[in-house]
Amino acid sequence: MAEKRTSQTSRAGRPWDLVVVVLATLLAAAMVFVPFFSGSLIQIVFVLPLLIFLPGYAFVSALYVRQAAVRETTDEETTDEETTDEEVIPRLARGLDSPARVVLSVLASVILVPMTALLLNFTPFGVRRIPVLVAVTALTLAFAIIAVARRSSVPRRERFAPAVPSVGAGGWSFRGDSAVGTALNVVVVASLFLALATTAYALAAPPAPQGESFTEFYILSENETGELVANDYPKDLTVGEPTQLTAAVENREEHSQQYTVVVLEQRVESNGTGNDTRVVESEELRRLNASVESGETAYLNHSVTPTMSGDDVRLTYLLYRGDAPANPTAENAYRNLRLYVDVTGGSSGSGSSSSSGSGSGS
Repeated sequence: MAEKRTSQTSRAGRPWDLVVVVLATLLAAAMVFVPFFSGSLIQIVFVLPLLIFLPGYAFVSALYVRQAAVRETTDEETTDEETTDEEVIPRLARGLDSPARVVLSVLASVILVPMTALLLNFTPFGVRRIPVLVAVTALTLAFAIIAVARRSSVPRRERFAPAVPSVGAGGWSFRGDSAVGTALNVVVVASLFLALATTAYALAAPPAPQGESFTEFYILSENETGELVANDYPKDLTVGEPTQLTAAVENREEHSQQYTVVVLEQRVESNGTGNDTRVVESEELRRLNASVESGETAYLNHSVTPTMSGDDVRLTYLLYRGDAPANPTAENAYRNLRLYVDVTGGSSGSGSSSSSGSGSGS
């Protein structure tokens, strides 16, 4: 009897649950960096536990390293039902049972993940998918390592380990928990997986028409220190002389996206009221292409060389998802920006023959 109890205690003392946490965390992190799984249900199923369970479980495991209860037993003890307080480790020291750990793990994750995102908001990384994922992964692994170290510091018979299924003469059984505890474990785990499946389905469903996915598009110029800023645009240009500008495309579409930027030089005239303008002449100067990952920003450095002169000239930037059409206009563009300039030199009439170019940036 003593040998059998020793064997079971030895197996229960191994931190196999924390090994599973570490492997699941690394697998979830890896799934995000594999483009093939981007936005898929498989990716959601693997990543979701990293957001609502694994960090909390590692944290709770680092705090509570003992079993729910440990009794001092001997080979002579058989049917004696008298149990004193001295035979049981105090509640604060003896830890938690499996159901309590699962519940606290979910609650702790719900607190830890938003707190991590909040802290990232005050760093240069910001609240973006990759930085949040890396931070949560590092936090989970750190808590798991602390939990393993703390468990190893307590006697083996007192260490917590979830019930391990085994096959005996009576068939399958769970070591480490009573029949009631085992049944409760099954109910809690089943409920958790049901919640995960429901959430995964909701995330995998097609987005609503009024979703939050969008693309930010803006023009930048260099200031006196060489820093890119969204002001101080060059207003006075010269025909035939190139001017450096930067088109910024920030992808918030929740998936990788190919973009095309078309730069037009246009001559416009007012309708007399000042509220509307009409394009009387338009020329395509160049096209810029970029493939941007979700949450990333592409900076497309380029030059524009005006061919029209006058104070009625503007640069129009048209953004397209995918390829641009043969006849790009503000009406068929996904986004459009306008920069009014005063161009000197050359003729103030019609511009020269059409020219085009291509470029890319990152």
